[in-house]
Amino acid sequence: MLKGHIELLFQDLHPDCIVSDMCYPWTVESAAELGIPRIFFYSSSYLADCATHSIMRHRPHERLVSDTDKFTIPDFPHRIEMTPLQLANWQRVREQVSYYFEEMFESERRSYGALYNSFHELESEYEQLHERIVGIKSWSIGPVSAWANKDDGQKINKEHKDELPKEPEWLTWLNTEQNDSVIYVNFGSLTRLHHAQLVELAHGLENSGHTFIWVIRKKDGNEKDNSFLQEFEDKMKESKKGFIIWNWAPQKLILNHPAIGGIVSHCGWNSLLESLSAGLPVITWPMFAEQFYNERLVVDVLKVGVPVGAKENKFWAFSDKDDMVGRKEIAEAVLQLLEKEEGREMRMRARKLSGASKKTIEKGGHSYNNLIQLIDELKSLKISKATEKTNINI
Repeated sequence: MLKGHIELLFQDLHPDCIVSDMCYPWTVESAAELGIPRIFFYSSSYLADCATHSIMRHRPHERLVSDTDKFTIPDFPHRIEMTPLQLANWQRVREQVSYYFEEMFESERRSYGALYNSFHELESEYEQLHERIVGIKSWSIGPVSAWANKDDGQKINKEHKDELPKEPEWLTWLNTEQNDSVIYVNFGSLTRLHHAQLVELAHGLENSGHTFIWVIRKKDGNEKDNSFLQEFEDKMKESKKGFIIWNWAPQKLILNHPAIGGIVSHCGWNSLLESLSAGLPVITWPMFAEQFYNERLVVDVLKVGVPVGAKENKFWAFSDKDDMVGRKEIAEAVLQLLEKEEGREMRMRARKLSGASKKTIEKGGHSYNNLIQLIDELKSLKISKATEKTNINI
């Protein structure tokens, strides 16, 4: 529906390059008609993209008897095991929508190059694998969220604080907690948990014995959820063991608070990047899309995560009690992250990645250099094209 309108815009703008989200595969042809490069933008990890291409090609899950049996992702430098249930439905089951997703990823192979919100120190082996599997060059220019803070992080944090009411209640509470002692819980803007899962999560956090700060989106018209959560919030306020923030929270400000010791995350790529940039280990709870691939990066490759035991890739609207993660598993994951030796080792690794995430966007860093190289290459292509046109005219 957008193609005709956007192609008219291309003609008016006379662009030298098109950077296109994966959801617009037709921009490959649009760029070819204009005689300019199309750069594919993928808004998640290299590992997730490489896994998608590898599984599309080899389809290892189709050789299994059960959806709960494990397969190993082919061609990978690490042994990454998954079950068919953890794949997105379009990959697991051949259906009409599969064609649209396959077209998106095939368009990457036909692109001039790819742009990633990642950084070399985070995914160097999968940068290299990407070139071998997909067959095009790529540029890592992330973490993009860190560019906003690169000139004066303290100034940015001060501005965030200035936007808040005078010393909000959650910040007053957080300031009283010891360093690395609080778990931050946030499942992003798309995920909703059904009532039974909310109950298990609440009890799991409480049973861990550790303090937490939990961001919850209010559900309109769901009195059952709101009633339980209101009672739970009152109980936590009284015991000072936890704090609930409703609807929206200044995530980067919270993640960088010294009291925060880790995050429970749905493994959305932006949340993971922000958490690792803040030097925090992760309790991984993937829900849908490519989030199960991101979990494997955090747990198996980077070794900065504890899986909570999510088993099925399913959008929240279709989830049910069969997919539930129990309070016991939740409490155990919190204890492993905050009390066990492996949790302390994860925190040390996460802090190294935090340092790397800041250096990579500074002058001379990998992401900085990649961005400059990309711009220089596009300039050279434009000059080359203009020279070629002049020679033809002569």
